[in-house]
Amino acid sequence: MERILTTEQFVLTIKEAPVKENAKAIADTVLQAFDENNAMLPYMERLEKILPGIAGLVCKEMSYEEIYGIVERLVEQQVLRDKSHIEEKTDYFYGIAKQRLTEAIAELMRLFGMEYPELPHFICCLGIYNPFPRSVLGKEYALHFAVSDEVFLRASLHEINHMILFDKWNSMHGCRDRREPEFPDPLWFLEELAIAPTLNDSRIQKILPIRHRAYASLEETMVWGIPLTDRVQQIYDKSDTIECFLEDAYLLLTKYIQGD
Repeated sequence: MERILTTEQFVLTIKEAPVKENAKAIADTVLQAFDENNAMLPYMERLEKILPGIAGLVCKEMSYEEIYGIVERLVEQQVLRDKSHIEEKTDYFYGIAKQRLTEAIAELMRLFGMEYPELPHFICCLGIYNPFPRSVLGKEYALHFAVSDEVFLRASLHEINHMILFDKWNSMHGCRDRREPEFPDPLWFLEELAIAPTLNDSRIQKILPIRHRAYASLEETMVWGIPLTDRVQQIYDKSDTIECFLEDAYLLLTKYIQGD
Protein backbone atom coordinates (compact mmCIF):
# COMPACT_ATOMS: atom_id res chain seq x y z
CA MET A 1 0.00 0.00 0.00
CA GLU A 2 1.21 3.51 -0.76
CA ARG A 3 -0.14 7.05 -0.81
CA ILE A 4 1.37 9.75 -3.03
CA LEU A 5 1.28 13.43 -2.11
CA THR A 6 2.12 15.83 -4.94
CA THR A 7 2.73 19.55 -4.42
CA GLU A 8 4.09 22.31 -6.65
CA GLN A 9 7.57 21.86 -5.11
CA PHE A 10 7.96 18.11 -4.50
CA VAL A 11 6.39 14.67 -4.33
CA LEU A 12 6.16 12.64 -1.11
CA THR A 13 5.24 8.96 -1.15
CA ILE A 14 4.34 7.14 2.04
CA LYS A 15 4.31 3.37 1.70
CA GLU A 16 4.75 0.04 3.45
CA ALA A 17 8.37 -1.10 3.54
CA PRO A 18 9.12 -4.32 1.63
CA VAL A 19 10.13 -7.04 4.09
CA LYS A 20 13.49 -7.72 2.44
CA GLU A 21 14.46 -4.04 2.44
CA ASN A 22 13.35 -3.75 6.06
CA ALA A 23 15.41 -6.80 7.02
CA LYS A 24 18.48 -5.50 5.19
CA ALA A 25 18.29 -2.18 7.04
CA ILE A 26 18.16 -3.97 10.38
CA ALA A 27 20.99 -6.34 9.45
CA ASP A 28 23.07 -3.29 8.49
CA THR A 29 22.27 -1.76 11.88
CA VAL A 30 23.47 -4.93 13.59
CA LEU A 31 26.83 -4.43 11.86
CA GLN A 32 26.89 -0.86 13.11
CA ALA A 33 26.29 -2.14 16.63
CA PHE A 34 29.34 -4.38 16.29
CA ASP A 35 31.52 -1.54 14.96
CA GLU A 36 33.56 -0.35 17.95
CA ASN A 37 34.59 2.80 16.09
CA ASN A 38 30.99 4.01 15.65
CA ALA A 39 29.46 5.15 18.93
CA MET A 40 27.06 7.67 17.45
CA LEU A 41 24.01 5.74 18.71
CA PRO A 42 23.28 2.82 21.07
CA TYR A 43 22.38 0.67 18.07
CA MET A 44 21.75 -2.67 19.78
CA GLU A 45 19.63 -1.07 22.49
CA ARG A 46 17.42 0.44 19.83
CA LEU A 47 17.13 -2.86 17.98
CA GLU A 48 16.07 -4.58 21.18
CA LYS A 49 13.13 -2.19 21.43
CA ILE A 50 11.68 -3.35 18.12
CA LEU A 51 12.94 -6.95 18.04
CA PRO A 52 13.21 -8.11 21.67
CA GLY A 53 15.85 -10.78 22.12
CA ILE A 54 17.80 -10.01 18.95
CA ALA A 55 20.97 -9.28 20.93
CA GLY A 56 21.08 -12.91 22.02
CA LEU A 57 20.54 -14.24 18.51
CA VAL A 58 23.38 -12.47 16.67
CA CYS A 59 27.10 -12.10 17.33
CA LYS A 60 30.21 -10.61 15.74
CA GLU A 61 31.43 -13.97 14.52
CA MET A 62 28.41 -14.47 12.24
CA SER A 63 28.52 -13.71 8.54
CA TYR A 64 26.25 -11.04 7.14
CA GLU A 65 24.16 -13.73 5.47
CA GLU A 66 23.60 -15.48 8.79
CA ILE A 67 22.60 -12.23 10.48
CA TYR A 68 20.29 -11.32 7.62
CA GLY A 69 18.57 -14.72 7.76
CA ILE A 70 17.79 -14.34 11.44
CA VAL A 71 16.60 -10.76 11.02
CA GLU A 72 14.41 -11.56 8.02
CA ARG A 73 12.50 -14.23 9.94
CA LEU A 74 11.91 -11.85 12.84
CA VAL A 75 10.74 -9.05 10.56
CA GLU A 76 8.42 -11.36 8.61
CA GLN A 77 6.77 -12.44 11.86
CA GLN A 78 6.26 -8.86 13.02
CA VAL A 79 4.98 -7.59 9.68
CA LEU A 80 2.52 -10.49 9.40
CA ARG A 81 1.20 -9.69 12.86
CA ASP A 82 1.00 -5.91 12.30
CA LYS A 83 0.14 -5.68 8.58
CA SER A 84 -3.33 -4.18 9.03
CA HIS A 85 -1.93 -1.62 11.48
CA ILE A 86 0.87 -0.67 9.07
CA GLU A 87 -1.70 -0.13 6.31
CA GLU A 88 -3.79 2.06 8.61
CA LYS A 89 -0.78 4.15 9.59
CA THR A 90 0.25 4.56 5.93
CA ASP A 91 -3.08 6.21 5.25
CA TYR A 92 -3.03 8.13 8.53
CA PHE A 93 0.45 9.60 8.10
CA TYR A 94 -0.42 10.63 4.56
CA GLY A 95 -3.09 12.85 6.09
CA ILE A 96 -0.69 14.21 8.71
CA ALA A 97 1.92 14.99 6.05
CA LYS A 98 -0.62 16.73 3.83
CA GLN A 99 -1.89 18.85 6.71
CA ARG A 100 1.31 19.70 8.60
CA LEU A 101 4.48 18.73 6.72
CA THR A 102 4.25 20.03 3.16
CA GLU A 103 4.66 23.74 3.92
CA ALA A 104 7.68 23.07 6.14
CA ILE A 105 9.41 21.03 3.42
CA ALA A 106 8.76 23.76 0.85
CA GLU A 107 10.22 26.38 3.22
CA LEU A 108 13.23 24.15 3.87
CA MET A 109 13.92 24.01 0.15
CA ARG A 110 13.79 27.81 0.07
CA LEU A 111 16.12 28.04 3.08
CA PHE A 112 18.71 25.99 1.20
CA GLY A 113 18.05 27.88 -2.01
CA MET A 114 17.40 24.63 -3.84
CA GLU A 115 15.64 24.70 -7.19
CA TYR A 116 15.23 21.35 -8.91
CA PRO A 117 14.83 20.90 -12.67
CA GLU A 118 12.23 18.23 -11.84
CA LEU A 119 10.12 17.74 -8.74
CA PRO A 120 12.20 15.90 -6.12
CA HIS A 121 10.49 12.71 -4.99
CA PHE A 122 10.88 11.84 -1.31
CA ILE A 123 9.84 8.38 -0.11
CA CYS A 124 8.88 7.42 3.44
CA CYS A 125 8.76 3.68 4.17
CA LEU A 126 6.85 2.43 7.21
CA GLY A 127 7.91 -0.82 8.83
CA ILE A 128 9.93 -2.22 11.73
CA TYR A 129 12.77 0.26 12.26
CA ASN A 130 14.87 1.76 15.05
CA PRO A 131 17.02 3.72 14.31
CA PHE A 132 15.61 5.21 11.12
CA PRO A 133 17.77 4.57 8.01
CA ARG A 134 17.87 6.77 4.94
CA SER A 135 19.36 7.06 1.48
CA VAL A 136 20.08 10.61 0.36
CA LEU A 137 20.82 9.32 -3.13
CA GLY A 138 17.45 7.61 -3.37
CA LYS A 139 15.67 10.31 -1.31
CA GLU A 140 14.21 7.51 0.79
CA TYR A 141 13.89 7.15 4.55
CA ALA A 142 12.23 4.66 6.87
CA LEU A 143 10.29 5.00 10.13
CA HIS A 144 8.68 2.63 12.57
CA PHE A 145 4.98 2.45 11.73
CA ALA A 146 3.94 3.02 15.37
CA VAL A 147 5.73 6.33 15.97
CA SER A 148 3.74 9.25 17.34
CA ASP A 149 2.58 12.13 15.18
CA GLU A 150 5.35 14.35 16.57
CA VAL A 151 8.06 11.78 15.88
CA PHE A 152 6.72 11.27 12.35
CA LEU A 153 6.89 15.01 11.67
CA ARG A 154 10.24 15.58 13.34
CA ALA A 155 11.92 12.53 11.82
CA SER A 156 10.50 13.21 8.35
CA LEU A 157 11.77 16.77 8.34
CA HIS A 158 15.10 15.59 9.79
CA GLU A 159 15.65 13.02 7.05
CA ILE A 160 14.45 15.24 4.22
CA ASN A 161 16.81 17.94 5.52
CA HIS A 162 19.68 15.49 4.92
CA MET A 163 18.54 14.98 1.34
CA ILE A 164 18.14 18.66 0.50
CA LEU A 165 21.51 19.49 2.08
CA PHE A 166 23.17 16.71 0.09
CA ASP A 167 21.69 18.06 -3.14
CA LYS A 168 22.72 21.60 -2.24
CA TRP A 169 26.28 20.51 -1.49
CA ASN A 170 26.55 18.70 -4.79
CA SER A 171 25.08 21.64 -6.68
CA MET A 172 27.79 23.84 -5.11
CA HIS A 173 30.56 21.42 -6.06
CA GLY A 174 29.55 20.32 -9.53
CA CYS A 175 27.95 17.02 -8.44
CA ARG A 176 31.40 15.48 -8.28
CA ASP A 177 30.59 13.24 -5.32
CA ARG A 178 27.47 11.14 -5.80
CA ARG A 179 28.06 8.49 -3.17
CA GLU A 180 26.10 7.96 0.03
CA PRO A 181 27.82 9.84 2.89
CA GLU A 182 28.72 7.43 5.68
CA PHE A 183 30.33 7.80 9.10
CA PRO A 184 32.98 9.19 9.48
CA ASP A 185 32.88 11.24 6.26
CA PRO A 186 32.91 15.03 6.84
CA LEU A 187 29.73 15.30 4.75
CA TRP A 188 28.00 12.77 7.03
CA PHE A 189 28.93 14.92 10.03
CA LEU A 190 27.81 18.07 8.20
CA GLU A 191 24.40 16.56 7.48
CA GLU A 192 23.93 15.55 11.11
CA LEU A 193 25.24 18.78 12.63
CA ALA A 194 23.24 21.03 10.30
CA ILE A 195 20.00 19.58 11.63
CA ALA A 196 19.61 21.83 14.70
CA PRO A 197 20.70 25.15 13.08
CA THR A 198 18.55 24.78 9.98
CA LEU A 199 15.44 23.11 11.42
CA ASN A 200 15.37 25.38 14.49
CA ASP A 201 15.62 28.41 12.21
CA SER A 202 12.66 30.72 12.84
CA ARG A 203 11.53 30.30 9.23
CA ILE A 204 10.91 26.60 9.86
CA GLN A 205 9.78 26.88 13.47
CA LYS A 206 6.97 29.30 12.67
CA ILE A 207 5.52 26.65 10.35
CA LEU A 208 6.26 23.50 12.33
CA PRO A 209 7.25 24.37 15.93
CA ILE A 210 9.03 21.13 16.83
CA ARG A 211 12.55 21.53 18.20
CA HIS A 212 15.42 19.50 16.77
CA ARG A 213 18.69 18.29 18.30
CA ALA A 214 21.81 16.54 17.07
CA TYR A 215 22.78 13.14 18.44
CA ALA A 216 23.67 13.29 22.14
CA SER A 217 27.11 11.89 21.26
CA LEU A 218 27.72 14.92 19.03
CA GLU A 219 26.50 17.34 21.68
CA GLU A 220 29.00 15.79 24.08
CA THR A 221 31.91 16.08 21.63
CA MET A 222 34.24 18.93 22.58
CA VAL A 223 36.30 20.86 20.03
CA TRP A 224 38.87 23.26 21.46
CA GLY A 225 36.89 23.42 24.70
CA ILE A 226 33.48 24.06 23.12
CA PRO A 227 30.78 21.49 22.20
CA LEU A 228 30.94 20.65 18.50
CA THR A 229 27.23 21.43 18.12
CA ASP A 230 27.78 24.92 19.55
CA ARG A 231 30.66 25.51 17.13
CA VAL A 232 28.44 24.66 14.16
CA GLN A 233 25.59 26.81 15.51
CA GLN A 234 27.97 29.75 15.83
CA ILE A 235 28.99 29.33 12.20
CA TYR A 236 25.34 29.25 11.13
CA ASP A 237 24.49 32.37 13.13
CA LYS A 238 27.41 34.30 11.61
CA SER A 239 26.93 33.17 8.01
CA ASP A 240 25.33 35.55 5.53
CA THR A 241 24.33 32.74 3.19
CA ILE A 242 23.59 29.02 3.43
CA GLU A 243 26.53 28.42 1.09
CA CYS A 244 28.94 30.16 3.49
CA PHE A 245 27.58 28.13 6.38
CA LEU A 246 28.03 24.81 4.59
CA GLU A 247 31.56 25.62 3.41
CA ASP A 248 32.77 26.92 6.78
CA ALA A 249 31.13 24.12 8.77
CA TYR A 250 32.58 21.52 6.42
CA LEU A 251 36.05 23.01 6.90
CA LEU A 252 35.65 22.87 10.67
CA LEU A 253 34.53 19.25 10.55
CA THR A 254 37.38 18.26 8.25
CA LYS A 255 39.86 19.72 10.72
CA TYR A 256 38.09 17.96 13.61
CA ILE A 257 38.16 14.57 11.90
CA GLN A 258 41.82 15.00 10.94
CA GLY A 259 42.66 15.98 14.51
CA ASP A 260 44.02 19.42 13.58
